[in-house]
Amino acid sequence: MSMQDLALRVLEAASGAGGFPASHVVIFPYILVIGYSAMLAKKTVKNQITLPKKIADRFPRVEYFDVRAEDDHIILEPLKADRAAQVREKLERLNLTEADVAKAIAWARKAKS
Repeated sequence: MSMQDLALRVLEAASGAGGFPASHVVIFPYILVIGYSAMLAKKTVKNQITLPKKIADRFPRVEYFDVRAEDDHIILEPLKADRAAQVREKLERLNLTEADVAKAIAWARKAKS
């Protein structure tokens, strides 16, 4: 049985029992069902997530995403072509200085070795 078939069966069972609306059905750990479509994204042990191809294809020239958490959702917002300006603006909003960035880079490089 495919993942989509499984998701549809769970959705039918939940709504048939007077349960949840389709937009509220979540199967843990990896299947999110919204309406009648399901896409899978798995977080690796290194906290990496691969976007489903249907989603990634909608952003062909996007290399970076701004990531934030809102309630219990993860929000990915594509950064526009002028990434440097956006990154500088975000650093300014977060009150991070060039010295803070240099310390973070040094720490990350030290952690890898």
